[in-house]
This record gives sequence, C-alpha cells and structure tokens, in this order.
Amino acid sequence: MKTYPLAISPAVYDDLVEIRTYISETLSNPEAAQSIVSDLLGAIQSLSELPLRGTLLKTVVPLPVAYRFIPCHKYLIFYRLTEEDTVFVSRVLLRNRNHWRLLLQDDFPADWDE
Repeated sequence: MKTYPLAISPAVYDDLVEIRTYISETLSNPEAAQSIVSDLLGAIQSLSELPLRGTLLKTVVPLPVAYRFIPCHKYLIFYRLTEEDTVFVSRVLLRNRNHWRLLLQDDFPADWDE
C-alpha cells in the first residue's frame, strides 16, 4: 500500500491547542482533552494511508482545490491531496463552525453569509 507524506498547516496546531484548552480548562476534563487530541492526531496520521476516504466538500461556491474531510469525535479534519501526492491537512474544526469562512477566509467578503 502506498503511503502519502503529510503536510500539516500551522493552523492545525493552533486548532488542537484550542481544543485541548477548551476541554481541559473550560469543561474541566483534562483526561478527555488528552484522549480527544490523541484521537485527532491518530486520525490525521491515518490519512497518509487512505487519503481518498474522506468526503469531498460540495458547495455552490467554486473551490480552487478539492477539500475533503473526515469526522473524529465532534470535529472535522479538513485536508486535500496536492498535485505532488502530499496530504495537506488544513484545519481541525468543530462540526458546527463556519467551515467555508475558516478554510477560505481570504477568498470571501467580510459580509458573506452561508
């Protein structure tokens, strides 16, 4: 089986720190925080073996690249396969957040609404 290299956006590390901090401090559950972040990291790592298993994003807004996502707990891991066959992980976001604005924040006007 082919293994694809992973490239992880700095935003992913920020997302994971935010998730860990929220669960650990706001929800007062450091054990769950550690477990969930560990599961998210495992899911990210698993993309190197099966990168096409994620669901393709579909929208009326034309996207410059084909983003995919996989769920893990209450979060979605957004990524794309580059032309060089590298899995580029873009974000890890809570399921109910405005994914389009966060994934493509520079491409939408400030007043854009889903």
